[in-house]
Amino acid sequence: MGHDSNLVGRDSSFVRYDSSLMGHGSNLVGRDSRLVGLNASFRDRDSSLTGPDSSLEGRDSSLEGRNSSLIGRNLSFMTCDSSLIGYNSSFTGRDSNLVGRDSIFMSCDCSLNLVGRKSSLVGWDSSFVSCDSSLEGRNSSFMGRDSSFVTCDCSLVGSDSILMGHDLNLVGRKSSLVGLDSSFEHRDSSLEGHDSNLVGHKPSLVGWDSSFVSCDSSLVGYDTSFVGNDSSFMGRDSSLVGRNISFVGRNLSLVGRDPRGLSHNLWDLNYESQTGTPVTAHD
Repeated sequence: MGHDSNLVGRDSSFVRYDSSLMGHGSNLVGRDSRLVGLNASFRDRDSSLTGPDSSLEGRDSSLEGRNSSLIGRNLSFMTCDSSLIGYNSSFTGRDSNLVGRDSIFMSCDCSLNLVGRKSSLVGWDSSFVSCDSSLEGRNSSFMGRDSSFVTCDCSLVGSDSILMGHDLNLVGRKSSLVGLDSSFEHRDSSLEGHDSNLVGHKPSLVGWDSSFVSCDSSLVGYDTSFVGNDSSFMGRDSSLVGRNISFVGRNLSLVGRDPRGLSHNLWDLNYESQTGTPVTAHD
């Protein structure tokens, strides 16, 4: 219903009951484009579902807002209660997926992007919320129960970048998880604050309640590990830099403003006690 609503193309399907295509300039265009399911909604102004084999299917699936787009080849938007909502929201590329129960991709007056080959937002109650959040690259994944990717200018960028597990958070302005095979995994791990960075080849932040908190904290290098229960890495301009550095144990802390205890001259540094006493340190 509405002005200039279109169902156009070869083998386009509009199937089941309580499916809605409504608003000004709403478009369902292309070969084998599908809007399928119970209470599937495609509404408001200038919403578009375009391209070969594009699908919006499932129970209570919604594509809503001004200039919201689902564009490309073999794009899927499926299962229960999945939503793509907001102004200028985009879901673009080959084999991009927004899949799961109660998966949310939403905002107003923002440019949300799920872009690239086989990029995925998958899981129960997974959220991808607020301004200028980006999930970009080849085989980038965002999956798990209650995983959150929240606030302004958060980025998950690169080949085979992984954010997965229970109650994971990537929170703050310009927080980044960047590189080849970068991992941010396990329960209750947090990367939060202004300009916090986890950068390099296979750096890991792993464990229960591990925190990487405050302004300009950096974990940089090859095969750098930050592992354990209740480990903390916090402060302004704190740095852990080098090759094969390990920080392992229970209740370990690196805290303060511009600490000089760790520098680029310390290689193969190991912390293995509850107090953080250095066991091995050599130039």
